[in-house]
Amino acid sequence: MELKLKAGEFYGTTSQSLSARGFRFTEKAYSSRARLPAHAHELSHFCFVLAGNYNETMGPRLFERRRMSLVYYPPDVSHGEEHLTHGRHFLVEIDNNALEIVRNYGAQLREPVLLEADSHWLANRMYKEFNEPDEFSPVALESLSTELLIAASRLGKRKAERNPPPWLARVKE
Repeated sequence: MELKLKAGEFYGTTSQSLSARGFRFTEKAYSSRARLPAHAHELSHFCFVLAGNYNETMGPRLFERRRMSLVYYPPDVSHGEEHLTHGRHFLVEIDNNALEIVRNYGAQLREPVLLEADSHWLANRMYKEFNEPDEFSPVALESLSTELLIAASRLGKRKAERNPPPWLARVKE
């Protein structure tokens, strides 16, 4: 039976956490050589690598994640990690209501998405807002998170349009 982490649960050591309507923001630290077993999360989330690098397995595939990697994970996607160096992650957990807002506009977000460099500035702005909070931070973080969801949705849609489903080739034959 696969391990499934509940809302708000992540491996690593928490340095700080903050909630805004529909989102939870957490900074986690990971030690060098830490191995996280295959697991899934109840809620979708973004992982922005602030420091360090690690190998991540998703099914049979292996991915190298390093500083500035930004990945969207839908709920229930199994993955494991092997940390090669000390690392820090900024995690943005998305509750189902916040996710439903972008789904109402046609976003699918059913597969993990590695976001491109042009989205990193959003993650950097979120992290700065998270580290230097004021009375407006919750609404700023909510807005930036929604914008990041839109970026992931657009990228996921373009990727799906470029890769037709395997059954389509059989139909054409």
